Amino acid sequence: MVVISDKIIEEKVELKEEFTVKTKKPKLSEDEMVSHEIDLIRNRKLGLKKNRIFFEKLMKKHIAGDRDYIICASGFEGEGKSRMVNQLGTELARCKTEEQKLHFLKSNVIYDPTGGELIKVLKNIKSKSILLVDEAQKLLYKRNYNTSERKNLNILFSTIREKNLIVIFCIPDFYDLDVYFRNWRVKTWIYIPIRGLAVVFKKSNSPFSKDKWEQKKNQKIIEHFEDIKNDGRLLGKTDIIYALRKLKSYGFEFGFDDWDSKAVKDMYHKYKDWGRTVPPEENDEEEKTEYEKNVKIAQELFLKGSTTQEISDLLGKSISSIRDYVRPVRNKKDVEEVKDEYNESDVVELTL
Repeated sequence: MVVISDKIIEEKVELKEEFTVKTKKPKLSEDEMVSHEIDLIRNRKLGLKKNRIFFEKLMKKHIAGDRDYIICASGFEGEGKSRMVNQLGTELARCKTEEQKLHFLKSNVIYDPTGGELIKVLKNIKSKSILLVDEAQKLLYKRNYNTSERKNLNILFSTIREKNLIVIFCIPDFYDLDVYFRNWRVKTWIYIPIRGLAVVFKKSNSPFSKDKWEQKKNQKIIEHFEDIKNDGRLLGKTDIIYALRKLKSYGFEFGFDDWDSKAVKDMYHKYKDWGRTVPPEENDEEEKTEYEKNVKIAQELFLKGSTTQEISDLLGKSISSIRDYVRPVRNKKDVEEVKDEYNESDVVELTL
């Protein structure tokens, strides 16, 4: 009978623990995880439809943890980016019937919103929801990103992770986005080179990179193809797709279909023309009511001692708008303070 001493057992346990520590895989950052999973989808080579399905699983996997997933979709007008994001959205939300898809258009898509409108929706939306932001260029345009509303959006997106949302922004030109938002908030960029095809790009994980999406390097590769492969002429759409596949930031491609319901398509275009989900005449009355409500709240807060900045943060409106809201009561307050000072001086004189 072989007897194993306690000392030998302890030594084996220590060696096992040391080996486990040394061989344990390092924890990946969110961006590294996304890049890794995008590479896995590309390497599967399952076809355009299945690639889309796996991409949707990737997004769901991320919001299942304590994370959100922000995407920007861009492409020339008429190539179908709005249709693409709607297909992603309805599939993620498991909308099967026409009625469910119409409800999704009304409840999960916002059309050409202001910063205040988006903030309001994000604050009230349920956890693990899908939100599509159509025509987001005015909202996130890089040259307009110093206003109060945009700063509030930065703060909001820094804290919105707790709701684990999938948010997809539609914008014609990806590089019109503010640099901070583009580099630090967007997980994935989807580009539509031709109708029916979407190309997914990943970003650099290098802490030294100031160009996370490799714009300059990628453009040099495109120019090289134009010079070498196309005798210096600009590449056509088919050749561009071939060139995109050679880029370091290229992830994979997936396909999307045309609208499968005329009623859903027509309703989407109607909402897009209106810029919201209610007719213009109803919207005018709604905006008037909302404006009056904001003015009343702002004036009450101002009279209680809140600053214009505090009121702006609370209502999600610009500083200039808040100043307009409170101007009537500010003027009245100033007049009353002057009267009080005058009356006090009279009392002093009479006392003397």
